Amino acid sequence: MDLLALIFSKLFSINVGMALLILDAIIIFIGILTLRDERLIYSLTIVIIVGLTATIITSIKSIKIYV
Repeated sequence: MDLLALIFSKLFSINVGMALLILDAIIIFIGILTLRDERLIYSLTIVIIVGLTATIITSIKSIKIYV
């Protein structure tokens, strides 16, 4: 996990996945504006997928695994 996302999730009482999504999206968006490379949109898409997946996984309160 991203340490900065963990810190922001504690400070603002938001889900870790959402904090990860917001911080990484901001970084990539700045890269898109700075570098003007349309291939960075693929990176933004992956960040959104990872952030939403992390949100879903961390929002599950308990998982019962039967072996």
